[in-house]
Amino acid sequence: MAAVVAVAAAAAMRTRILQVSSKVNSSWHPASSFSSSSVPSVKLFIDGKFIESKSDKWMDIHNPATNEVIGRVPQATKAEMDAAVSSCKRAFPAWADTSILSRQQVLLRYQQLIKENLIISLYATPSHGKSVFLPSVVGLATQG
Repeated sequence: MAAVVAVAAAAAMRTRILQVSSKVNSSWHPASSFSSSSVPSVKLFIDGKFIESKSDKWMDIHNPATNEVIGRVPQATKAEMDAAVSSCKRAFPAWADTSILSRQQVLLRYQQLIKENLIISLYATPSHGKSVFLPSVVGLATQG
């Protein structure tokens, strides 16, 4: 009997999902309808500096809710990846020796910077398929 109820519940849920998704998909756009040359490109952050990638290969960042291209990121070259890994390896021992209290202060400062610069959160929100509702963005940015 429980199996029959579970199957019926699953069928009802599937029907409801299809009803909702048909409304959501009405605003969905095929990826080919957007030009990736008109969207911002992201630099690589290696060894404490933002650098332009030497790569000729780029990936589009899509808003999963609409499939709109909202940015582009480089596919880092092997040399860029090696530089990033090397930088991390050099930085790790100092971080590992940092007290928990000091690490907490670093992360709380990062949280404060996000609060002060909410535009960062507004850029990150669409790439996760979330609508921009300022109170919820502020809430996410300020959770400890």
